[in-house]
Amino acid sequence: MFPVKFSLQAFTAGISLLFTGLANASLLSFSISGDPGFVTSGNPFGLSACVGTCTETISATGIYEDSGLSGIGTEFIYFGNGSGNSITSHVGTIDFLETMDVNYAGGVDPFLEFQNGVLSSINLLFTSGTNGATADFTSSGILFGSGSVFSGLWDTNSFSTTVVPVPAAVWLFGSGLLGLVGVARRKRAS
Repeated sequence: MFPVKFSLQAFTAGISLLFTGLANASLLSFSISGDPGFVTSGNPFGLSACVGTCTETISATGIYEDSGLSGIGTEFIYFGNGSGNSITSHVGTIDFLETMDVNYAGGVDPFLEFQNGVLSSINLLFTSGTNGATADFTSSGILFGSGSVFSGLWDTNSFSTTVVPVPAAVWLFGSGLLGLVGVARRKRAS
């Protein structure tokens, strides 16, 4: 059996790490939109055909954890396997999940790239018939498209983030654990 002192110290350290991690990292919900410059008729996305002035938008939404981001230099948010982050691209009637990206299994792609805290690139690659994708869609830099079917630009000024609130249950659980530490210390002191 472990000594009570050791168990309480390890327990307190674990609680401290839990709250430190929650305080230093934030889950951010994000969205961005873009406008096609042209769309051909009869496309698999259900987009209206247009040239120049297109009325429909393409968008991407998701959630990522921002620990490690400093806002200085080149930084990346990865959505590959094991990242815990999610991104969904909404193209007309088709949604592309990060798991459908051709390079998802490698753990790196897809990704967002930031230059000094400003979004500079959205890297996505979906190929019809691969990982459940039903059409082709590619994004590199601020350009996106589907071969000769449509193309356009992401509006980096539309990129927005909001903090995802930590569920109250986490805080309640943590405060309950801290209370147990106090009770155990009192028992030990008496």
